[in-house]
Amino acid sequence: MAYRSPKRPSWGSYGRKVKPSDILPIWTTSHTDTANLVFSLAMERVGVIDIPSYFRKLPISITLCAVVGACIGLGMHGFEGFFVGILVGMAAPAVLIWAVITLYMIALYLIGYTVGMALVLWLAWWLLRVMFGG
Repeated sequence: MAYRSPKRPSWGSYGRKVKPSDILPIWTTSHTDTANLVFSLAMERVGVIDIPSYFRKLPISITLCAVVGACIGLGMHGFEGFFVGILVGMAAPAVLIWAVITLYMIALYLIGYTVGMALVLWLAWWLLRVMFGG
């Protein structure tokens, strides 16, 4: 058996540790900041710039979500759940808009990564086909 010096890196690593963030698409805080900025712009576009304008511009959806939240809270946790359900229901329209925007941006990010990787693989396949006459 051959002796391998502990100082010498193995053949595949070349002395560098590969982190998953070097290869995989990782959602970072800058992506979250961008999603929050897009949410703020979308709410401004609707006309919501503060809490009073939120209740003034979205009264039907807030009322509907508060009633549904109150019913669910009352059914699951009784009288305390009724009030918590109302509060959660009042915030639900904004949370739903934020979640849709964030999930849309995640999907765009992953689609971009997938298309990029497909392009790299296609280019490698084309290059090998040209080089070896396939």
